[in-house]
Amino acid sequence: MVAHTTWFFVVLLCAVAVLAACQLAAYADSAATGWRLRLAIAGGCVAALLVVALAWHFQGVAKIDGDVLAKLVGDRNAGLNGLFSTVTTMGDTVPSFLLASLLAIAYYQQTRRIAGFVLVAMVVVQLAIQSSMPSLFHDVTLISLHPLVQLGRGAGAAGTIPSGSVSRLLPLLLVGATLWHGYSPRTERVLLALAPLVVMTEIVSRLYLGRHLLADIAAGLLLGVVLTIAFRWVLQLVAELGPVRARRPARPPGGRGSALLNR
Repeated sequence: MVAHTTWFFVVLLCAVAVLAACQLAAYADSAATGWRLRLAIAGGCVAALLVVALAWHFQGVAKIDGDVLAKLVGDRNAGLNGLFSTVTTMGDTVPSFLLASLLAIAYYQQTRRIAGFVLVAMVVVQLAIQSSMPSLFHDVTLISLHPLVQLGRGAGAAGTIPSGSVSRLLPLLLVGATLWHGYSPRTERVLLALAPLVVMTEIVSRLYLGRHLLADIAAGLLLGVVLTIAFRWVLQLVAELGPVRARRPARPPGGRGSALLNR
């Protein structure tokens, strides 16, 4: 009963956090939001991420997080364990690269623009940030807090802060939706609808398997918002540079010599 009640409140809290992250990213990308406010939102998320990473090194805070997760993983179902062990792989590095590549290729086939490959670059940037975090902040895991707790199947490696899967999947789908804005509203709506559902599924699977603490999830959402804001801004720059290049006068046939003769 205690485990079920804990699961209810944790899932509810995570759902609110995911929806808030999506709304924050959407607000930062709205036409009414200036670059100063957008920069302030991104900076606030970075500051909050650092606070989370530092706060969980205090024994009391980390113990609360570990105790909550220990209750979640204490009463597993064998069927769900196998299901979540399969589902959770969608946020791993290779599947994320595959998803980014497929979205980029699909966008290129539809629009003949290479801007979609910014999604692949985004995964690379996320991996660089994630790999630097454990070296800057000694990571806290469920095993370090509760050595006797058995992790779920396929969860041999404890996750780091921030959650890589969450911080990849959220911006992949949100920035992917931005790519299709103006080209295919239907595809944009599908990606925007999938974003919270996919991210929530990933969060629940990671918590069920004991691969991440709640701090890892929170930090993953914050990093996901920052990456979404940053790469939507990159796409905006690309869109603004495109018309500038298109307006440049074409060079007369025959090269520079012909141009001089025509004066």
